[in-house]
Amino acid sequence: MIREAHFDASTHTYRCPKSGLVVPSVTQCLSGVGLTDYGKVRQSVLAHKSDIGSEVDFLCVALDKGENLVDYEYDPRLQSYLDSYQEFIVVKKWQAEKTNYGPFIADVAAMPCGFTVDAIGKLDGQEAVCERKCTTNDEPSHAIQTAGYDCCLGEGRRRFRFSLRLQPDGKLAKMTPHTQMSDYGIFISALSITWFKRNHKIGDWNGNGTH
Repeated sequence: MIREAHFDASTHTYRCPKSGLVVPSVTQCLSGVGLTDYGKVRQSVLAHKSDIGSEVDFLCVALDKGENLVDYEYDPRLQSYLDSYQEFIVVKKWQAEKTNYGPFIADVAAMPCGFTVDAIGKLDGQEAVCERKCTTNDEPSHAIQTAGYDCCLGEGRRRFRFSLRLQPDGKLAKMTPHTQMSDYGIFISALSITWFKRNHKIGDWNGNGTH
C-alpha cells in the first residue's frame, strides 16, 4: 500500500506522518550497500551536478504538465538539457501521466521504503517508469533504482523501465531500457540489508541517496 510521507529535502529523509518512523529511500538503500559510490568525486563537483539535476528536473516536471517555460526564470545554460528532453517527448511520443510522483512510502516485501519517481507514463503504448539523469554516463545502479521504484508502485505487475540521460548539447536524450528481472531481486536484497543494518545499528545505513 502506498501512503503519504513527510519528506525533509535538506536531509533527504522520509518519515511516516503518524509514527514519525524514519524510512530508508530507494537511493539510500543503493548507496548504503555500496551499489553507488561517489567517494572519489569532489564534493564541490557533486554539489554542482546535484544543483543542475534538481533545477532541470523541476523544469521537466513543468514540461510534463504542459506548462510554458517562458513563465519561468532559470539559468539559460540549462536550456540544452530541456531541449534534449523535449526532443525525446516529440520523437519517442513519450507521455508523462504522473510526474515527480511522491514523496510516498510503500511496503516492499513487508519492509517500508520511501520513494519519489521522476515520471510514470506511456512509451509505445506501455506503462513505463522514467528516471531522468543529467549524467555523462549510464551507471549500473540506474537499473536497480528503477526496479526499486517499480517495486514500490506495486499493483502486481512489472512496468517498462528506463533511464533517460538528457544531453548538454540539446540533442535527443539517450534512453537506456532496463529489462533484467534480476534487478528486482537485487533491490529487495539491498532493502533487506539496509533494514538489517538499521535494526542492528550497523554503520551508516542510509548512505547518501536522494530519492
